[in-house]
Amino acid sequence: MPYGESTVSMYIFLPKEEIGLEGFSQILNEENWKKWMQKFDYCKVNLSLPKFKNEYEITLNQTLK
Repeated sequence: MPYGESTVSMYIFLPKEEIGLEGFSQILNEENWKKWMQKFDYCKVNLSLPKFKNEYEITLNQTLK
């Protein structure tokens, strides 16, 4: 889901009810991600989401040394 004209995007997953969020988080890994991305196709939908705020913080001291 693109956000405005920025490079930020989002994928929204709705796990099957029998798997649930916890089960989905257990199978969310790089291998499965690549498989899923190959199977997906783009389509237009009408989607409404509540307003939310997302924050991310990382310390780069070691990385930049």
